[in-house]
Amino acid sequence: MKPLKLGENIAALRRKANITQDQLANWIGVSKSSVSKWETNTSYPDIIFLPQLATLFNVTVDELMGYEPQLTQEAIVELYHQLSDEIAHDSDEALEHCEELLHTYHACFPFLYKMIVLYLNHATLFKDPAKILDEALKLCHYVEKECKDPTLTKETLTLEIMAYIASDKPMDALQLLGEIPRPIAQDSELTAACHQKLGNMEQAYRILQTSAYQHLLFLIQDSISFMMLRIDDLTACEKTIAKVKSLLELYQISHIHPYTAFQSLLAIAQVYAHHHLYEEAFKELTHSADILATTNMDKLQNQDDYFTELNSWLKEIALDTQPPRNRTIVIESLLQIINELPEFQPMKNDPRFQHCIRILMQKKEETTCRP
Repeated sequence: MKPLKLGENIAALRRKANITQDQLANWIGVSKSSVSKWETNTSYPDIIFLPQLATLFNVTVDELMGYEPQLTQEAIVELYHQLSDEIAHDSDEALEHCEELLHTYHACFPFLYKMIVLYLNHATLFKDPAKILDEALKLCHYVEKECKDPTLTKETLTLEIMAYIASDKPMDALQLLGEIPRPIAQDSELTAACHQKLGNMEQAYRILQTSAYQHLLFLIQDSISFMMLRIDDLTACEKTIAKVKSLLELYQISHIHPYTAFQSLLAIAQVYAHHHLYEEAFKELTHSADILATTNMDKLQNQDDYFTELNSWLKEIALDTQPPRNRTIVIESLLQIINELPEFQPMKNDPRFQHCIRILMQKKEETTCRP
């Protein structure tokens, strides 16, 4: 939290109101020397004078004291990435900083939500991941109980489910989800219809376009997930591969969301390697590495000439375009996955595999050198 600036604020507000120290002293009923001491932070006004001072200057008591119990969205995003970098370098020290901030901003629910995301994305980097996930769950329960924002509460419930799954508690997650998935909510379509009725055609168009963008990414990601569940069935996998690759090309996913394109091609390479189709596996693995080589790791979502409203939408909802974890950690995780996947072990001595590893290593060096 920023230090309180009561003295400086009293002096600034007094000058703005064209009031002398004598006049202020007479108004409050204290000596001029008392006002002088307040303004130089030598002493502080009695608590009973704060409402009078706030009324005189037409500000709230919080504004008078310079107290900011809430963080701006920009400050929250900045803190998230600062903490992400701190966790990458010293998780123990970073955890202390996290706890201090949580104590200070315990009533700033958007910040608490972002801290839950931070814990979920970085739990494995702490000495006791189970403890971190437990802290994430406690924060979820607190936000769901105390927050009055229904949208934020709903989104926090999703994080709670993710925390239960990460904590190896699938039954707790299913109690919240239900055994049978419900139809996807049509919130975007309904909101767009309302704007259309009101004649706000541009807003309706913008809402539907960004909704299509999100559904497109979900379609690709879910397709890859259920393909991996049937990895032993090559025929079934190839049907999914054909559809996913068509979507990647048709919508230029390597540009608008390169990480989704990279992960998809990496999974396809894994399927081919699983069936000992190594030439096909090398082709997809090389393609995925080439995408990563040209990706700006500071911006993982980009609009194009089709999704023209993406940037303004991301800015409006304060959705961060940067990776959710420290850039170097992201690359290290990818290197670990590629090096340790059993399907890729027979390929490791091939120059093409080493080429892909070199690309990732170069990307890691770039992110390490960049502030």
